[in-house]
Amino acid sequence: MTTDEEQAFLSELEKGLTIIARSGELVLGARNVERLLRRRRAKAILFSRDSPDDLRSKILPLAKRRNVPVFKSSRTNTELGRLCGRPYVVSALAIIDFGAAKVPKEF
Repeated sequence: MTTDEEQAFLSELEKGLTIIARSGELVLGARNVERLLRRRRAKAILFSRDSPDDLRSKILPLAKRRNVPVFKSSRTNTELGRLCGRPYVVSALAIIDFGAAKVPKEF
């Protein structure tokens, strides 16, 4: 995907995160994201805007090896948690199933 396509996908992903949390399947937390990548179950990874660099540097190489798209959200970890319907911060999440969310076909 090109940068414009990635931005469009990220925008749709952020809009549909609440739908994904309710009708699809996602996993929260860096350890769980890493575990899913090792098991080859993650379809996409999303980091918050303020996720720690060491967290990203640990997950990015594994995601690249598994050909899983990784996105950095424009939302903070608090906002990301709220979008997922959780009362706590979320720095990293993995999407397993998009559920009823509309995902662009080029994904």
